[in-house]
Amino acid sequence: QEDGTLTLGLATRADIVDQRTIEVELRPGVTFQDGTPYTADAVKLGVDRNFKSPNARSAYGTPDSRSFESIEVTSPTTFTIHLKDDVAGSFYTLLASAEFAVLSPASAPEGVYPAPTAVGAGPFKVKSYDPGVKLELDFGATGEGDGNNEHIGIAGGSSFGDDRGHFVVGGE
Repeated sequence: QEDGTLTLGLATRADIVDQRTIEVELRPGVTFQDGTPYTADAVKLGVDRNFKSPNARSAYGTPDSRSFESIEVTSPTTFTIHLKDDVAGSFYTLLASAEFAVLSPASAPEGVYPAPTAVGAGPFKVKSYDPGVKLELDFGATGEGDGNNEHIGIAGGSSFGDDRGHFVVGGE
């Protein structure tokens, strides 16, 4: 939002339990654009994949991201983030960052970086994808946006947002 607050999209809640723990409950019934269910297991696979990426150190080099320890799946729609340091308050904003930008497990083979295809969930649908070079997205094309079908493009791993505060980060 314009005031800096985060609005939940794919989750129904994200609670700071204590300074080393964040619990997230996903919106039920959400699927990736290839039809794969968007579950806590899929988020765990995706986040673990992101942090294992050979580019993770440079892409996710913030002090807070280095505090990530693990994700524990507690139900099909709930997971708990465990942190090494007392940074849950500042780490919370990373839930809207590249570290938590999860691809469909069907489109992101383990150990292959960058993924050969980009299949996500939410109001942005991939229009075109050239790994490490260009990512073009349409907003609202999945039926989850406001119908304006705004188009944004990302080149060279840069990040920016549209006029409603939707931010997308390129690169993996």
